[in-house]
Amino acid sequence: MYRLHYAPDNASLIVRLVLEELGVSYETVLVNRAAREQESAGYRALNPAGLIPVLETPDGPLFETGAILMWLADTHGRLAPAPDSPGRAAFLRRLFFVANTLHPMLRMTFYPGKYVGHDPAAQATLVTTLQSPHPVDMRLPGALALLELDRADELSVLDHYVACLLRWCALYPVGQTGWFDLADYPVLRAMVTRLEQRPAVAAAQRAEGLGAHPLQRRTMPPRPRAARPEPACPKHASRCRFRWFTGPGRCYLLGQVARERRAMFLSVFDMFKVGVGPSSSHTMGPMVAAARFLDRMRDSSFGFHGLKASLHGSLAFTGVGHATDRATILGLAGFVPETYDHAAAEAALAANRDTGMLEPAGLPPLKFDPKADLAFDFGPALAGHANGMILSATDAQGDVILQETYYSIGGGFVMTEAELAAGKDTDDGAPVPYPFKSAAEMLEMAQISGKSIAEMKRANEISRGCADSLDRGVARIWQVMNDCIERGLATDGILPGGLKVKRRAHGIHQALLAERGMNLTAPHTINDWMSVYAMAVNEENAAGGQVVTAPTNGAAGVVPAVIRYWLDHVPGASSTKIPEFLLTAAAIGGLVKFNASISGAEAGCQAEVGSAAAMAAAGLAAVMGGTPEQVENAAEIALEHHLGMTCDPVKGLVQVPCIERNGLGAIKAVSAASLALRGDGTHFVPLDAAIETMRQTGRDMHEHYKETSLGGLAVNVPNC
Repeated sequence: MYRLHYAPDNASLIVRLVLEELGVSYETVLVNRAAREQESAGYRALNPAGLIPVLETPDGPLFETGAILMWLADTHGRLAPAPDSPGRAAFLRRLFFVANTLHPMLRMTFYPGKYVGHDPAAQATLVTTLQSPHPVDMRLPGALALLELDRADELSVLDHYVACLLRWCALYPVGQTGWFDLADYPVLRAMVTRLEQRPAVAAAQRAEGLGAHPLQRRTMPPRPRAARPEPACPKHASRCRFRWFTGPGRCYLLGQVARERRAMFLSVFDMFKVGVGPSSSHTMGPMVAAARFLDRMRDSSFGFHGLKASLHGSLAFTGVGHATDRATILGLAGFVPETYDHAAAEAALAANRDTGMLEPAGLPPLKFDPKADLAFDFGPALAGHANGMILSATDAQGDVILQETYYSIGGGFVMTEAELAAGKDTDDGAPVPYPFKSAAEMLEMAQISGKSIAEMKRANEISRGCADSLDRGVARIWQVMNDCIERGLATDGILPGGLKVKRRAHGIHQALLAERGMNLTAPHTINDWMSVYAMAVNEENAAGGQVVTAPTNGAAGVVPAVIRYWLDHVPGASSTKIPEFLLTAAAIGGLVKFNASISGAEAGCQAEVGSAAAMAAAGLAAVMGGTPEQVENAAEIALEHHLGMTCDPVKGLVQVPCIERNGLGAIKAVSAASLALRGDGTHFVPLDAAIETMRQTGRDMHEHYKETSLGGLAVNVPNC
């Protein structure tokens, strides 16, 4: 029997996979790295270098991964060409290349401090150099490309070795995360897929406690590729109908061809979620992600002792200003946005500062020191989305035994890396009566059915629930929105965060009330009423108060401001029509999210305030008697005139220019609805074209203008 001295790391897993594949008996001894057991005299007698793993054999202890694998293969006469085989030389060439070149380069990538010291700049330079392709020097992309070309057909220990190294790349993305994509190496990918089907892999995985699919369980989603020409018009004309517009000999389907097989149902309660400020993507999303991770931990049989978190992309750059660090800690402590209690949250944060521990329900006390265990990674964003975070749980010696990557994709929506790669942002529930996924389909269904957009949306909602719960939920949405307006109008003072921005909604509202009834009031004063309602909401959001995503926190003021304007200032308005307003707005917001984005970190503020203005314009046009065509026109006008709007919050706070921007978004929404209602619904630019244009503009927008505070007002206005 063999004895494997291991730690829960990549090299140990490689050896374990081969032992399982060979079907030999072995026992394991855990090397406690936290206690530095690898440096003890007993362990040094097995491996003088103090490296893990070591395999004790009848011939003596073996160390160095390549040497262990080669000895096992030769001893058992499997998983490698025989010494006298014609393929032996090529096998040894590949094995030693992996052991002496690829594996060391990966070690330097993941542990640069061991090679260049603690200087962050030197570490970053080393990692960047290793991950960059080079026509002469051998670097990681070139090494993988060489293995891709130099492959053998027979299963060998080398396959297990390479597969685990690929898993390492995907499991712990470092530096230029886009350098590695398994899809770039079809031969290696096929090898990994073949290995994953073998029973030995599952056995090794259970032994390591890693869950399903050890080799590829967190393979990163493909990074964006160069745009390819869309199919020519004649081939797809029957599917395009009026959803396409032509370019030079090409048909651009506004994203629909790629989505034709995808269902689309986003509930009104997806678009309008009760939560906490200041950001749906940067505050609510991380809190939700942390809650999901706690659920995974509760379902696990592991014994957990600690937690770690890292924030990437926009979550890192504007995380402090958006309270992402605070939200992550609270989420890991068991808080969720829907039931957020400010006093309880403050008590939990104070306890964590005092003890360095978190105590979520259903789990043991967990070590979490934000200074050591919460990292802001200011390097390139993770591959899946601009808002990425990695959550990890550790054992008693500090080794990671459970890990997941989450993406906060806007509006409080959260997805795991696997869900994003598998397209789980789309709906896979029961069919709904009116499953439109474009504005064109929505109008066509309205024309055929004779129903309004709100009536179709209501039918879809009821098909997934019941009328009573829908009515109660919509009523609560408006109640929370209106309460938020009232709190904002009644509160003055300075907003938190360091910019010393003064709340203005209270003072403006008092002045407007004093001017009521005066004959000399200018007609444009009505714009101030729209603005003050929106500013009241966004000042509450900036202060961390309770708001409703509409569709995001950063744009939370537009929809409630337009509803309040309509109720308070438009003759004939009735609160009984608020459900019609919100259902119509949710239908439009769902189209934008499905076909483009509502995330400022992904597409700029056009995706947040622009989407909110389109939703509000559609809702207002609907309750004022607009036809479906006029409603669609109102949404298009509002969105069209937000195209290109950047997201550049000063100091990363959702204050400047965000608060005023919501006021102007409300004004544009009302103007768009008014213009649409003056026409008959026919117009030149369809809403689908505006949504697709917004998506393309967001794709092309520089990351400095996508909620990173690296450009625009964020760098041209003093942050103090």
